Amino acid sequence: MPINWRKTTRRPIPDAWKAIEQRTSLFRLSGNRNAAHPVNAILNYTYAVLQSRIQIDAVAEGYDPTLGIMHEGRYGSSAFVFDLMEPERPKVNRKVLEFVRRNVFDPADFVIRTDGVCRLNPEMARCVVGSFQKVEFVG
Repeated sequence: MPINWRKTTRRPIPDAWKAIEQRTSLFRLSGNRNAAHPVNAILNYTYAVLQSRIQIDAVAEGYDPTLGIMHEGRYGSSAFVFDLMEPERPKVNRKVLEFVRRNVFDPADFVIRTDGVCRLNPEMARCVVGSFQKVEFVG
């Protein structure tokens, strides 16, 4: 699926950023937590928002977020929260694809760190969160 970009003549983007392909990262050895592509950066950010929402709800309901069923965590990790996130991932993935389809991106919407990791700039992060405000998650 192609990604729509503007102002790429002044600020070129890598060829890999021109379309959505497979969800792999140059950083796969570190657990694929670091995005090398804008869509993966958006997915990572939205998964973090989902994690926060679910963790707040789980703690408010009296659950221990560290006691996982499917996920096994290290001390202090949110294994139960990750378990609760799994059925919600398809909703997030669908919303991210819709977001990418209906928007035209500017290279300045993303920050590339010196190590090649791609992150959302603060304004893009606000835009992404705004588009997910109405998404209903199990709670």
